[in-house]
Amino acid sequence: IQDRDFLSGGGRFDQPGRHGAAIINEGNVTVRDAGLATLVAPHVRNGGTIRARLGKVHLAAGDRVTVDFARRDVLAVAVDEDALRGAAENHGLIEAGGGEVTLTAAAASGLAGGLVENAGLITVAASAGRGGMVTITAANVQFTGAIEASGRDGGGRVFVGGDYLGGKGERLYSPEPVQTARQVHMADTARISASSTGNGDGGAVIVWSDARTDFLGAIEARGGPQGGDGGFIETSSFDNLQAFGQADAAAPRGKAGTWLLDPRNVTITSSTSGGSFSGGNPNTFTPNADSAQVLNTTINTALNAGTSVIITTGTTGSQSGDITVSSAVSKTAGGDATLTLQAART
Repeated sequence: IQDRDFLSGGGRFDQPGRHGAAIINEGNVTVRDAGLATLVAPHVRNGGTIRARLGKVHLAAGDRVTVDFARRDVLAVAVDEDALRGAAENHGLIEAGGGEVTLTAAAASGLAGGLVENAGLITVAASAGRGGMVTITAANVQFTGAIEASGRDGGGRVFVGGDYLGGKGERLYSPEPVQTARQVHMADTARISASSTGNGDGGAVIVWSDARTDFLGAIEARGGPQGGDGGFIETSSFDNLQAFGQADAAAPRGKAGTWLLDPRNVTITSSTSGGSFSGGNPNTFTPNADSAQVLNTTINTALNAGTSVIITTGTTGSQSGDITVSSAVSKTAGGDATLTLQAART
């Protein structure tokens, strides 16, 4: 930080030209309640524990950061073009009960940043009140770990790769714009929970990409066991969506929530055509065709659990936005839920 910035009360930290620099935490970092913990470098890795109850934690790949100390918030992170391959990684525990956690790789000259990976546990769960907020985004998002954003009085908000409809719709859930990812891979080991654990509505979980989203894990945004409606789940892509995971926005004592899928062309199928699973751990699905595919049994499971499902297609790109149902979809159990198919071409 420059002397003049510090003396004037500013919070602009700038160290360009050190693209190989890294911050690695393998220990324990704890800040006071409602405090701020910020780790910024071209490469940031947490393998230990970071705690900030009701506070804010930022892991950001960049070499310039502006901090508002009065608001205890990070206003902006920037990076030189030469550092676009930077990474922000969590392999340990980040705990900010009722607060906010952000993992991001900055952009340069309108270009998306590098890699963000969550292979550990991020929790903003609240034993009282609502769950907190988690934002994870970069050009490439790799997600094999877990995010816990549940709360007694309502679920929190989780944004992986973007906001509702990629930020092109009404801003319903995020207080600020969310940088969109190019690719998001949510492995079959990955879990997100933004449910109410008492009496309250489920939260909002959005997984978005501009090019390809692999949704293989599990997401919950359930209403509370004592009352409350189900929440909102979106797993979408501007281009290619592969949805073979499980989404649950049910409400045992309230109105069912919604699961939205919004790619281009989409086929509801009984088998994984147009790609293959690796057979490893994680068992990664790699598509080799443009059209999105959704497993019919995944839809059946959501409907039977009381989660309404919406599949809608866009009109951009080379595909027409068709929806093809090649395998049966049926609801045979559970509370009220609906299936809505909205194709761009009718």
